[in-house]
Amino acid sequence: MGGLDFVKRLRAEAQFAKIPILMVTTRGVKEDIMQAVEAGVSSYILKPFTPQVFKEKIDQVLSLASGSA
Repeated sequence: MGGLDFVKRLRAEAQFAKIPILMVTTRGVKEDIMQAVEAGVSSYILKPFTPQVFKEKIDQVLSLASGSA
């Protein structure tokens, strides 16, 4: 199962509908990003990335999740 399929299946379950999802990928094509957002990812990060960028994305996703709870 690919990442997008996983996100769609997870979002289809009520108990996981609002869980934060940070997608990590090498695919930076605009269409891929749009599909990920439409599938329900909370944020998207492209490889390679620095530890600082990774931390910032995690902080961003968690702050969004706590703000919507």
